[in-house]
Amino acid sequence: GMLQMVNKGFEELTGYDRREIEGKIFLSKFLSDPDRENPLEQICLDWHKSAALQQCFELQMVDRSGASRAVAGNWAAITGTEQAVLSLVDISAQKRVEEALRESRATLDVAQRIARLGNWDWDLTSDTLSWSEEMYRIFAVEPETFLPSHERALQAVHPADREMVIKSVNDAIYNNKAYLMDYRIVLFGGVVRTLSVRAEVTYDAQGEPLRVVGTSQDVSWRIEAEQALRSSEEKFSKAFHASPDTIVITRAQDGTYIDVNEAFQESTGYRRDEVIGKTSTELGIWADPEARMVMLRLLNQYGHVRNLDVRFRVKSGEVRELLWSADVIEYGGEACLIAISRDVTDQRHLEKELLESDARLYMKHEELKNLFHQMEGIRREWEQTMDCISDMFILADQRGKIRRFNRAVETFAGQAHRDIVDGDLLPFLEEHGLKGHLEAAGVELLHEQTGKWFVLNRYALPTAEVDGSAREVVIITDTTNIGQRPGANPARLAAKL
Repeated sequence: GMLQMVNKGFEELTGYDRREIEGKIFLSKFLSDPDRENPLEQICLDWHKSAALQQCFELQMVDRSGASRAVAGNWAAITGTEQAVLSLVDISAQKRVEEALRESRATLDVAQRIARLGNWDWDLTSDTLSWSEEMYRIFAVEPETFLPSHERALQAVHPADREMVIKSVNDAIYNNKAYLMDYRIVLFGGVVRTLSVRAEVTYDAQGEPLRVVGTSQDVSWRIEAEQALRSSEEKFSKAFHASPDTIVITRAQDGTYIDVNEAFQESTGYRRDEVIGKTSTELGIWADPEARMVMLRLLNQYGHVRNLDVRFRVKSGEVRELLWSADVIEYGGEACLIAISRDVTDQRHLEKELLESDARLYMKHEELKNLFHQMEGIRREWEQTMDCISDMFILADQRGKIRRFNRAVETFAGQAHRDIVDGDLLPFLEEHGLKGHLEAAGVELLHEQTGKWFVLNRYALPTAEVDGSAREVVIITDTTNIGQRPGANPARLAAKL
């Protein structure tokens, strides 16, 4: 785990100068307490044993000031040695973004569960459909066992509504029409629910459809409320006052408020007696008067309005976003308008934050991908460097079998890798004239076959195999050129004479 060489990036990451690090500090010094329990050095050693060439990992590092940083790393073995190259990238900012995104998603999930509103994304190019958690709850299925698809979702549509849904989907995709409709689904066990669905289609530069993104809201409660209104005054009254959404009844002729429910009073701040007998125009409730005109045109054209996005100004002056639906009914013997709305202000804000978080996370992902490409280039440069080392390195196991070696060994022996690996170490050294060097380890001796001077050293590795058996490394250094300098070994000079 001793750090032999570090670059400027590692200095900036840790706050240490390279002269304080190289050959002096173990990597474990920079690891946070949890990571020390499973030392990276041991993990790297396990990778060496498994003959892995490259591994990726994440850990927490502590810099000189004591601050913790999230780091993504790439480990690459240096072939034929017990050394490896570690490339590290500070991903603390990305982790913060991911944590913020998780919190945002959790908040949105709570909001969707309360609103019984799920969102979905249909990728038309791959024909894959992804659901939010609320969609699984709406369809009463488990994410672990149910794989959503457009075909399976279509199969759940009530047979009487299926053709209408297919036509609306095709019109939205191929005719660029609005995708806004209510339809029924049949769940397992025969339970029927009504969904209010709205979606948008995105296209590429050539006008080809790419994906459909939408929301589905379980509005069974609304349908039940509407049926109750039509069935009896008593049932209507119960649904009217018990609904968690705002419900108002106005006179169709002049828009005068006839009745409002408790939810309306709570959400707007107006008391019932402040509203009854007045119009929305007099109260200034519509924040966008043109939206009211759109509502009236839709009502005249279709006889109803479904899930219209509107903005209402409450008594305090605050503007709230609502999902607004209306129908013409007969109430008290005259034509009236019943409107049901749900406050989606917080939900809209959450959706906007989620989209912004997704965009930021995507940019961070692209940056990280580019960094990993750079790390891969560094790894290749290190491998090329090891091939230039002239010293011979041989790693043998407890049975004396050769397990690893560098290219210098192949060059010296004149043999291919496959002819050396798994061979016996001692016969290999004897065969190539190194028996005397082995018996006089650490002593500079002349190699008769090449006429060069070699020093052979044997080292028992401090870490054993998984089964407890020992290993050793043999390093053979060519010292021929050293002997040609002044002050060379007299014994070598005598040997040359």
